[in-house]
Amino acid sequence: MAIQETRQQGEAIIELETRTLLQTGKNAGRREFGAAGIADNICKENIVGFQPICKRICTFRMKTKFRNITFTNIQAQTEDKENFHAQLRTAYGMTPNIDGKIVLGDTNAKIR
Repeated sequence: MAIQETRQQGEAIIELETRTLLQTGKNAGRREFGAAGIADNICKENIVGFQPICKRICTFRMKTKFRNITFTNIQAQTEDKENFHAQLRTAYGMTPNIDGKIVLGDTNAKIR
């Protein structure tokens, strides 16, 4: 599961009683932004990678029966869109071509 607006500081993998939290957020200052993934203990052993990209983007890679899947979790920003999209392209480009790729999260989309 992916969550946004975690408002947690720093990058960490936190082991909880029944789940594992993989998070990224601001390193200092106000508690704002943040993206994270949560895996229960059954799925935890299938996580083969976690990469915090910035305070709003992280990727986690899971092993499945046929191929690995890389989830790119985002919390889009309304300001400095060019920099955010450049970081998203970098994260997407770092994903192995053989992996399934899923981008999910809060895109701040506007429907007209």
